[in-house]
Amino acid sequence: AKELIEVKVSNMIEASTDGTTAKTTPVTITISEKKKGMLKKVDGLTFKIEVAADDNGNNSIVGKTINAYNHTITAKNIKVKLVGKIIADFN
Repeated sequence: AKELIEVKVSNMIEASTDGTTAKTTPVTITISEKKKGMLKKVDGLTFKIEVAADDNGNNSIVGKTINAYNHTITAKNIKVKLVGKIIADFN
């Protein structure tokens, strides 16, 4: 099936360099139509974030156990823009 919309993510979210100190990474997610009129059919968005070690072993943290209680991702300053206009601001 042909995709009707396209989703692009600006960059990877950086991990903490020591496994304890928080790290901040600005991310822009762009959704665009591959077929005219398809964005009108979008009634919600869900984001799935996958966490994995770098394939090359870069920034690996040795001696720290990663778990759901101590290692989290927080989204802040979420803004939705359409054709240069802010239509929702969740601050």
